[in-house]
Amino acid sequence: MRPVYLLLGLSFIALLMVGCSSSEQPVPSAPIHDLEATVQAIVQKELPKIVLTPTPVSLSGCTSAVQCTDIGDNYGDHEINKALPYYTDAIRLNPNYARAYFKRGYAYGKLGQNEKAIEDYTEVIRLDPKSATTYYNRGLNYARHLGQYERGIEDFTEAIRLDPNNSTYYNNRGLSYYHLDQPERAIEDYTEAIRLDPKYVSPYYNRGLVYGKLDQYERALEDFNEAIRLDPDSEELREMRSLVLEILGR
Repeated sequence: MRPVYLLLGLSFIALLMVGCSSSEQPVPSAPIHDLEATVQAIVQKELPKIVLTPTPVSLSGCTSAVQCTDIGDNYGDHEINKALPYYTDAIRLNPNYARAYFKRGYAYGKLGQNEKAIEDYTEVIRLDPKSATTYYNRGLNYARHLGQYERGIEDFTEAIRLDPNNSTYYNNRGLSYYHLDQPERAIEDYTEAIRLDPKYVSPYYNRGLVYGKLDQYERALEDFNEAIRLDPDSEELREMRSLVLEILGR
């Protein structure tokens, strides 16, 4: 019988050992200093930065830059100040919309805010370097309104390079040469303007003025006569012709 009791005793001990190995054992806690280090590592870990881009908002209620610009275009020159907020809104909605800068530049020019006009035209040129009209308009602001004739000539010259068949560009560059006391260059530009558009009154009048300044009164008379033929109702042309006729003793 002793071997049987011995066998039962060993089996009981084995069961006790198996029970101990299969039951949950308490997990030893990490040392406090290790836990603090882990927390610090998490806190100090660089998280990805979230950049919030503000959504452009139209103050005038437009839903697109094109719509804002179109609304601004509905105002004529006599209400050009009312168009400005729409062009500005268009730029706010689309900062790369060249047409809105061009229209706002034109509005600023009409309102006598020539420096702002030049800024907008400069931005148009940055966005669209091949816009001859923009160079021309910026040149007008430099030359006609600010008296910066050299800079005006630079812009008129670039406009002519981009659009060599536009008589208006030559006429206004000629005016700048005239103000810089370069009559020969002025005459060249007026003559080219007339060649491109023989019915364009302004270059005849302007060239006549230059001829008068050079004491070439017969040529001045010819230009004034042609200008009057094209614009018979102009009192200014008739007055200039009368002065020339008086000088010539006629």
